[in-house]
Amino acid sequence: FKDGILRIHDLKTGTSRASFDQLMLYAAMFCIEYEIIPGDIEVRMRIYQNDDQEERLLPLEDLVHTISKVNSSVKLVEKLRSETLKKGYHD
Repeated sequence: FKDGILRIHDLKTGTSRASFDQLMLYAAMFCIEYEIIPGDIEVRMRIYQNDDQEERLLPLEDLVHTISKVNSSVKLVEKLRSETLKKGYHD
């Protein structure tokens, strides 16, 4: 992350077509962890695979949506954990 640009690069060694979904999740987690406002940054994602590379800019709407999904998932896990502990189950 430098000068308002988050660059996420991923090397894929498999033969099946790679997806940018994992990189979108990394960008969302970065924003959550470091309290970055999504509209304040640009996210450039790049996948290297089979002697080729593909780069995409992450649209702001997709980043915001992914952050929302992560936050909702965290809340659900916390709720389930709390309910489980109330019932007397432990890790």
